[in-house]
Amino acid sequence: MIEHMFDHQGSGIGLLDPVGLSGESSAARDEDQLAYELTCLEMADGWVEPDRHVLPDLETLPAGPFLAAIVGSVDRTRLNGYDVVRLMQAEARLENSAAASKLASVSEVAHCPPGNADSSVERSPGEIEYASAEIAAGLTLTRRAAERLLDRALWLTSAGRRVLEVMAAGRVDQRKADVFEAALSHLDTETVDTVLNATLVDAPDSTTGQLRYRVSKQMMTVDPDGARSSFQEGLEDRKVVGHSNPDFTGCLHICSGHPIQVAAALRNVDQLARQLKDLDDDRTLDQIRTDVALDLLQGKSIDRLQAGSGGSVHVKATLETLCGLADHPVSWPATPRW
Repeated sequence: MIEHMFDHQGSGIGLLDPVGLSGESSAARDEDQLAYELTCLEMADGWVEPDRHVLPDLETLPAGPFLAAIVGSVDRTRLNGYDVVRLMQAEARLENSAAASKLASVSEVAHCPPGNADSSVERSPGEIEYASAEIAAGLTLTRRAAERLLDRALWLTSAGRRVLEVMAAGRVDQRKADVFEAALSHLDTETVDTVLNATLVDAPDSTTGQLRYRVSKQMMTVDPDGARSSFQEGLEDRKVVGHSNPDFTGCLHICSGHPIQVAAALRNVDQLARQLKDLDDDRTLDQIRTDVALDLLQGKSIDRLQAGSGGSVHVKATLETLCGLADHPVSWPATPRW
């Protein structure tokens, strides 16, 4: 369980008292003893050669105090390029594990009545009032950011617990956990488990884009009615928002639009921008696309071109789906990446 995992890793058992493990199995004692010896050897410069530092087999060590001790003692300036990458991977696993532990603590705060340093240990069966305010104050977050963090943590310690366990092992990062939470948090536990059975095993080796596609496809296959309902709810939340940047520029976002319309609009902007580029426009394509999109939204004409040529999107679907005899997922090109 996740609590046991955190308790064991966070306790430092073995690192300070390697023989104090009598309550664990022989295999666990051997593993902890080996990790302890590796840690001591590393901290004593056991892998230092005359001209460089050579890393031990970090990949076999779980994300926890032993791995952290070794990573913390490494002089990265004395590593070759191969070992620098291995060190980076080990640090990423530790970062993911620490993020999972933090999320578990955030979830715990939601059930801890506020008090002072001398308060007794209490837990509320339900979420306490003003939990997000405690989190906001403790982590210096805005109210909205604290509420978002709490929602994520509560889902990951309940229906999404399997995602948190993989994250605690260091194999999935926060961004991938967010993909699962955003896609599955509104679904029932049975559907969540079915989708995770099909997608969680490949998550460590997938990009967030690949993972998002696989999760969405599974959702449409397992629960087409739920996917359709989720899509309609998302469309209901469509909006246009803008914000300023630290460099005094601004950003404009069209949020939760219909994907086919979004793809068609982007292709239209790209087509117009490329026509201008072909006319020896000295701006970059990204700059032209931005200017074209803003001009169109302001109702301005685009010099030397006729706007409004429209965009097209090719959708792939089975014949049964087109005839209304099945609900197989359809596919269309993802949002263009320029």
